[in-house]
Amino acid sequence: MALVAVIAPPVQAASKPLAVEFTKTQFDEVRAILASKYVHGKLKAPHIWAAASNGAVAALHRKIELLPSSFVALKKFSEGRFSGRTEPLRCQGRTLPGVVVHHIPRPGKGDKPYGHSDPNSTGEPLVDALLSWPPPFSEADFGCVVQWVSGQIVGRSDPVARGSRIKRLPDAVARQRRSEMWLTATRWLLRALDPHSRLTTTQVWADVNAPVDVVTKQDDVTVTPIAGVSGGAHIRLRKFAPGGDQRVRDGLAAIPGGVKAIVLDMRGNRGGILPVAVGLIETFQRGGFVARVKTQDAIAGVTISRRRRRVFDAPMVVLVDEKCASACEFTSAALQDSLRALIVGRRTYGKATLQEYTELKTTKARVMVTVAVFFSPTGHPIQATGVTPDIEVPRKEAAGKGAADPKREEDTPFHLQAETMASFRDVSWWRAAVRRCMKKQAPSGADRDLAYAVLAVACLRDARGAFHATP
Repeated sequence: MALVAVIAPPVQAASKPLAVEFTKTQFDEVRAILASKYVHGKLKAPHIWAAASNGAVAALHRKIELLPSSFVALKKFSEGRFSGRTEPLRCQGRTLPGVVVHHIPRPGKGDKPYGHSDPNSTGEPLVDALLSWPPPFSEADFGCVVQWVSGQIVGRSDPVARGSRIKRLPDAVARQRRSEMWLTATRWLLRALDPHSRLTTTQVWADVNAPVDVVTKQDDVTVTPIAGVSGGAHIRLRKFAPGGDQRVRDGLAAIPGGVKAIVLDMRGNRGGILPVAVGLIETFQRGGFVARVKTQDAIAGVTISRRRRRVFDAPMVVLVDEKCASACEFTSAALQDSLRALIVGRRTYGKATLQEYTELKTTKARVMVTVAVFFSPTGHPIQATGVTPDIEVPRKEAAGKGAADPKREEDTPFHLQAETMASFRDVSWWRAAVRRCMKKQAPSGADRDLAYAVLAVACLRDARGAFHATP
């Protein structure tokens, strides 16, 4: 097991069978892991079990889906995708209330793309239905659906009721379909929890987890002098990989004449291993409270040691953008709240969740589960909101006019909502001194973001008294 804070590459819900069999045993094992580790504990939200049920239905290889009857009634006239035939779902001797089996119609030649009339659509019909799921739907209802699906997957050697019209499948195909039913149900269940919980086979895990586990290239961390700033150090950190914090310290120690100003450039950093982020904060800050972490059953603080022999305490600016996520945001928020650094750039991505991956005992697969949400030291929410910079670099200036708005965590289906743990500290005076200084001269250079950061750190060095006002 390992605790990571990273945006891993997306894993699609597989339609092809795994090399290993996936049954109710494996589903129950994943369910037990969620019960003990998932940050929100009990899985009561109806859309979660509705998603798992649709995963199970997919194993029938028929163009059907389970939808809220009210959703179909609302959409069938504006979206041809939902104009198919519907019927109630009966299982275990009862009819599921508010839910229908929708037969997906074939697209017509003149049909417009799905979602053309709804700017809030995700572009995925089933996802839209799940996000607006109104009727009650429980784990017991999921079990009812599984029984209904299983009753339609019949092998040639399986007993069936006399007069049954169910088409029999070769035994190997039936076994494969049952495995697929539990696999897709598990993957849809995890997807409906949040965008970062997932299931994957051990064989493909190396690809999924590449930002975390692989031995990284040396250029993932570079430390170079800043032209025109005496003693200035530009740290380019692209990911939080093993040993990254130590390589930053080694690079700073090699700056000629000592470090007198620091720009920590984390643009595009998607996260990585959390202990590396903590080690990086220790490089610039001697002791203190760096984050609050909420798990399923506790709220804890993350602190750093005061015993580190060398701390680089020169005036510091952290440069971020909309791609800075997870461990990158953990670091930025800690340095910002402690008044150790000024944040320059654009609002970050907004992924403030921590994942733990566990290998299943009963098959060659791993499950990654969101086990915690972190907040800034003062309780400022980061999840779905991001870290707001002290000095903002407008996107149009940095990326060119007409650039498309970047996607953030808040735009991702099933993302966890923002929470607030405490009141915020007013640090407007901290920004004001630097902003006044920056108005006196314009940044220049091909890299506009970096030019803003260099100007800001120069102003910080001039206002050293304000910079050293620590909590």
